[in-house]
Amino acid sequence: MASDAAKLSLNLTPSIRSPYLSSPFTGAIMRFGAPCGGEEDYLDSSSSEDDYLASPLRTRSRNGPRKVHPARRRNVYGLDSSDDEIELGSGLESEEDSEEEAWPVKPVYTRSTPPTTRPILKRPSSSHAAPSPGRASPSRASPSPDPELIRSVRASSCLDEWERWNQRSQQAAWQSATLRFQVTATAYHTRAGDYLSPSEKARRAAAQKEMDEVRLLLEKLDVQKQEEAQREKDGFERRNKILWDSIEKSILAAEKQAQEAAAAELAAANRVRQEAAEREAKAMREAAQKEEAQKAEAQRQAQEKQKKAREEQEARDKERMEEGGLKGAGKEYEWWQAKMKEIKDNVLPAVSTNPDWRKQCYALKRQITPKIGQLTNSRSEIARITTAIGDILSLARSLGPTAPPYIWLLNHLSKCLIRQAEAEVVAKQETAYPLGRLVLGLIMGGHETLGDVLMARLVKKCPWVVPFYPKQREGESQADYRKRLGHTAGDETSVQHNERMAGILSLYFAILQTPPLPASLPIPPTSPPGAVTPAMRLPAGWTWLSHALRPPMPNFEPVPLFVATFLDIAGERWRAVYGRQAEKVLVALRDATNSGAAGWQKGTESSVTRIKILLEGWEAGRGLGKGEGRELDT
Repeated sequence: MASDAAKLSLNLTPSIRSPYLSSPFTGAIMRFGAPCGGEEDYLDSSSSEDDYLASPLRTRSRNGPRKVHPARRRNVYGLDSSDDEIELGSGLESEEDSEEEAWPVKPVYTRSTPPTTRPILKRPSSSHAAPSPGRASPSRASPSPDPELIRSVRASSCLDEWERWNQRSQQAAWQSATLRFQVTATAYHTRAGDYLSPSEKARRAAAQKEMDEVRLLLEKLDVQKQEEAQREKDGFERRNKILWDSIEKSILAAEKQAQEAAAAELAAANRVRQEAAEREAKAMREAAQKEEAQKAEAQRQAQEKQKKAREEQEARDKERMEEGGLKGAGKEYEWWQAKMKEIKDNVLPAVSTNPDWRKQCYALKRQITPKIGQLTNSRSEIARITTAIGDILSLARSLGPTAPPYIWLLNHLSKCLIRQAEAEVVAKQETAYPLGRLVLGLIMGGHETLGDVLMARLVKKCPWVVPFYPKQREGESQADYRKRLGHTAGDETSVQHNERMAGILSLYFAILQTPPLPASLPIPPTSPPGAVTPAMRLPAGWTWLSHALRPPMPNFEPVPLFVATFLDIAGERWRAVYGRQAEKVLVALRDATNSGAAGWQKGTESSVTRIKILLEGWEAGRGLGKGEGRELDT
């Protein structure tokens, strides 16, 4: 058995061979734990430098390793022994030796928990260690160094590489020794029972039985103590609960009493307020009855006024219906008819009877006519033609702004513009935009009279410019009446007539939507925007649309076509200028058209569909109309 334990101890020898395993320091490791700091940690605070120099704990000396006295050599378990190892079974034959005497190791630690408290070792006596050879022992009579100096040295000391290696070696030695001790102690206790005498075994069994009885008695006492404590706790809680219940009842009773008193006070206050409120309500009822009587009288008077105003409005509407449209539109139509009659009766005969004027006017007329046909949407072409026609008109204006030759040329220019609209604009609607820019460019270029002359001729050729549908006058022939309505002498169908009227209206709407600003004009203006006649400004477009959508205008066949033409040519700028108000009109027009309440005449489905398409494009965010030609080409 001793040999097995010896083999086990040999197998547990660590791979790191530290010099402390075969030195007197091994015993200190086994008893107190491996050191974790430098050498100064193992000196007592009362030790002197001489004690330190004579201490056997110094691991190295100048003359080589320190020798250890054979009598004090310790084995790997921290036991004093001779050169030979102690047999593991020794000491078991004597019953007087105990485990503590056989294994004199104070603290026992595991590998994972090294000691945290390091003892301060005293210098051993001279019988345990001898001084190193070749080195004399320090004198006992030498004076002790200054304690402050020692503390300063200790505080400022630091570990070098050798000292760190020394610490790691000590820790490895500690772990190896502890592990070996645990294994050996386990083997000893396992086999120790085999060598006990029967009397010892009986003694130990009796002691164990007594220990069990004592343990059971202690457990029973502990249970009784816990039960007693629980009973005391339960009794305290019961008494505490009774106390708090009584307190809560007292509080609730006091609160109930206070609430009853407050309720009584509140009821008294409510009675006082109710009486005051009843008096106030009675006064208010009387005042309300009086006010209602006054309102009833005022309402009766207002109804009478409204009835009277409604009767007056109905009379005006009846008069307007008899005129074939709005009375204002009829008056405007008659005014432009009178303007055209004045030109026909005064200007044309004056030029025809004056050979010089006639010759000059016809010469200038031949220069104006071809230029209208050359007009395109190019800024440079519009500027060139506007300048050329403006120079021609300026020659005639030199005779005076109201001279017959000048008015005659303006009338001829108006005829050319309308013929161009009837011919080209009907086929290609976007060609109306350059004509409108030409007209605004001439008006803003100093020829303000062109606006009145052109408007008079537009109304003569197309009364829908107002819009107005005149009745046949008394004694007027059918041919003259048809001519006044804009019909030609040839065999023109109603569809062709309506398309030709739409072409003339396209020219008018193109003039309305062109702003009198330098950016929109082909040449720099010389006249203010006020020079443009009011009938050719954008507000006239609002008036035209409001007249066209009021009865009886929607009942006429070509009106849906003309409304679609307005939305297509001038609708986008009209909507941009009037904003929310224009959008309200568009919404109302959409709803009336979709529901059939607009009053469009049967047979106008194509024009009504065109209106719906334009409104759908506006709702989709694409704007009103195609937009082609609305902007100048570069």
